Order: sequence, then structure tokens, then C-alpha cells
Amino acid sequence: EVDHGHGPAEVLRRLNRAMLRETGGSPLRFATAVHGRLHVDGGGATVILASAGHPPPLVRRGGNVEVVAAPGTLLGVYPDIELTETTVRLDRGDMMVLYTDGVTEARGVNGFYGTDRLATLVATAPAPTADALADILLADVVEFQQGRLHDDVALLILEATP
Repeated sequence: EVDHGHGPAEVLRRLNRAMLRETGGSPLRFATAVHGRLHVDGGGATVILASAGHPPPLVRRGGNVEVVAAPGTLLGVYPDIELTETTVRLDRGDMMVLYTDGVTEARGVNGFYGTDRLATLVATAPAPTADALADILLADVVEFQQGRLHDDVALLILEATP
């Protein structure tokens, strides 16, 4: 469905209803999702987002990382889902990292990759651009799994360019 002025949470509710119609409510067919609306202005950008069971985005501000709390129910299982819209301000130079659970649940010889490792790398990586940060994160996840990905891995990095 095309978003005609509805907020991210309403779009996810519509997607949930569509999935339930298509699957007949089968619990074997579900999805996590994050949907956002981006408004760019002279000082950066504002992101309004809602998450349906998706891993929480990370925001890099200088050398610090903030976890964006946007709790929500996954899609395709329940007719009534709980979603929270969250507004995040990105000033120039800030980056928002969205990722699939294939990143944090990647298995290596010492266990799972995890959110702590991801957040530490987001904070400390010498990456002046979103492209550079994406390359560093992906390379680290692949190396953690000895070069063989076992699940889908997706990264989307929004950067409020200086």
C-alpha cells in the first residue's frame, strides 16, 4: 500500500492486516519491519519511525551511540498489534543504523555477534560517511562468521550530511 499521509505505525498496521488476509493467520508466515518518514531541513533531518518486532536502530552522534527504543509487535501473527512511533533528530554528521537480526544473531566460534559488539563498532569505526560505515560493519560481520553468512544481512545507514 502507498502511504497517503498516514504515519509509520498506521502503514505497519495496514501491512499486518494484508499479511493476515494472505496467510489466513498462519503463524509460520510472519515478518519484522521498520517504517519511517524522513524530513530533511537545513540543520539535518527528523525521522519518525515505527518498528514491528525489528531490531532497534542505533544513532551515532560523534563517538556516542544511542539505541532508539521503538517497541512493536511483529507482523502477520496477531490481528491487534502494539506499535510506538518514535521521533529522532539527526543533526549534521549524525548517522542512523538500521539492520536486520542477521547482523546481531550472526554466529561465530565465540557465540552471537550481538548488539553490544555492533554498537561499539558503530561508535568507534573511523567512518566519515554512511557508505564507509556500512562497508566496515558488513566486513566485520562477515569476518566474525569466518567469511560465510548463515542468514540474510541487511544494513541501511541514514546520514545527515555536513
